[in-house]
Amino acid sequence: MNLRLSHLSLLLILIFSQPGFAESVLFNQQELNLGPHLSAIEDQHSSLNASSVLAKKTFIPLTEQQPSFGYSASSFWLRVSFNTNISQQAFLEIANPRLDEVDFYLYRDGQLIYQFDTGDQKPFSVRAFNHHNFIFPLALQAKKQYLLLLRVKSTDNLFLPLTLWTETAFHNEQSISTVTFGFFYGTLAIMVIINLLIFITIKDRNYLIFSLFLLFTGLTFFALNGLANRFFWGEWVWWGKQSLTFLEGFAAVFGLLFSRSFLNTVHYAPRFDRFLALLIPVAGFASLLAILVDYTWSVLIMSVVTIVAPIVTLISAYICWKHQYRPARYFLIAWSLFLIGAIIYGLMLHQLLPSNLVTQYGMHAGLMWLAVLLSLALTDRVNHLKQQKEQAQFETIQQQEITLNYQKRMMASISRFVPTQFLSLLEKVDITDVKYGDATLKNMFIMFTDIRGFTSLSETMTPEENLKFLNSYMTFMEPVVEKNHGFIDKFIGDAIMALFPDRADNALQAAIEMQLQLHVFNTQCPQYNGIKIGIGLHGGDVMLGTVGSDTRLETTVIGDAVNLTSRLESLTKEKQVPIIISEQLFLALKRPESFNIHPLDDVSIRGKSQPVKIYQVQVS
Repeated sequence: MNLRLSHLSLLLILIFSQPGFAESVLFNQQELNLGPHLSAIEDQHSSLNASSVLAKKTFIPLTEQQPSFGYSASSFWLRVSFNTNISQQAFLEIANPRLDEVDFYLYRDGQLIYQFDTGDQKPFSVRAFNHHNFIFPLALQAKKQYLLLLRVKSTDNLFLPLTLWTETAFHNEQSISTVTFGFFYGTLAIMVIINLLIFITIKDRNYLIFSLFLLFTGLTFFALNGLANRFFWGEWVWWGKQSLTFLEGFAAVFGLLFSRSFLNTVHYAPRFDRFLALLIPVAGFASLLAILVDYTWSVLIMSVVTIVAPIVTLISAYICWKHQYRPARYFLIAWSLFLIGAIIYGLMLHQLLPSNLVTQYGMHAGLMWLAVLLSLALTDRVNHLKQQKEQAQFETIQQQEITLNYQKRMMASISRFVPTQFLSLLEKVDITDVKYGDATLKNMFIMFTDIRGFTSLSETMTPEENLKFLNSYMTFMEPVVEKNHGFIDKFIGDAIMALFPDRADNALQAAIEMQLQLHVFNTQCPQYNGIKIGIGLHGGDVMLGTVGSDTRLETTVIGDAVNLTSRLESLTKEKQVPIIISEQLFLALKRPESFNIHPLDDVSIRGKSQPVKIYQVQVS
């Protein structure tokens, strides 16, 4: 870049610029910032040497606390004159470890006494002092005039924090720097390890991605601070230069992956999620360019990524927060602190803020807070998701209970239409398993009951009264059947058809108790004038199954035994007895002596070729 001179500066140069002229600075303090005392000249073609530069009259005074020439392909020569009142050991520090070329010349009373060429384009082992910054030890003598001449060149941002230290002040500063870096990188290392351990424990991939983000970001800072060249790859000059962009690209990739996953931008900020998804391959491509093309181009692309990505990420986090996504608040605070630190560092480089401990390490502090707060954010997110999961499970359980209770009520309601005993006999779990045509052959005991004179009785009642009467009557009778291990197959008007799968004794006992229960009914409901019922019982093989069609089904029992039972019930009217049983049922009784049974005359039944032997049962 070309240096611009004000008219006043130009006038001063015309008056004072002479070969070898330089304003001398007295070095009588612990540290001296040389920035405001420097003068510079631009060497656009990098063709000048020390002698030709010193002969030029076009050095331009610099007044910045920390000179910065931005990104430039030129070389820059800087000079400053100084002296000291006492002989002492001093150190000159250039606190920018990313300078490609640094040529150092020290003149004492016009004579060159020290020359050293260094930069990050040379192996670290050839440096004058083992330090991540460029350090030049100086043995200064009192009352001597010194001229310091530097040539610097870099493809990175060319800023030059130049400080002249006394030996004591330098070592004190290094102690502070060591503690600061140790605390910073130690915190990052702990965060990486903790999040990796949590990932191994709970298998949440956000912790793995976050650990990789912190790892590559920490390595990026390690390279930016010159520590990677000092401790890792100082002898590999090419990689020492390219590594910064490579590491920065991977840090951006994992940072964007983490942001998308952590913020769930697909759901909460779908529009910006597409931008984040696009930036991921761009950052990865820029990282690979570091090892494929010239460093300048990879730096240019990476600069665009590192400017755009944080902006898109912050906007996405804000949108997620506005959509009531609680973990986004920690994310917003963490990234805001990091960006504030980066902005402070950038403003210092452009001379808009003074160079001090806060501005120099503002970005480091921002990253450290980012690591801590995002770790807390991950914990909060896990807790938030756990609460959501527990709430969802609670709601699911509630819904399941509601559904189960409804199913129980539904099955209970269905069982009033289709007895569960009937399903069991068909070997079906529930009504949903019953299909058109299902059937099975069973040997069972059958009961038919009928109310005497029901037709005449019903004519004296309204339809509503008829239903009320039948419901009252059935309410008295049905429990008796259930009590004796039977079930009602169907109600046929005033008639009842019941089935007893197990024992003939159960069927007969139920018939006797129904007659007794009828007496209770007549006592409690005198308005019906003492109704009477007849009961027929028989046993034999019947076919249980479903009849109807695919859209309308009904369970039923068919067979000759059913027809015969119905005929026996009709005979109770003719014989004027309460209960009639067939010979088959009588022979099937386990304890016939327990009942008051008397034979009746054999009867001819329609459909039967032989007379049927029957018995009456007296109710005591």
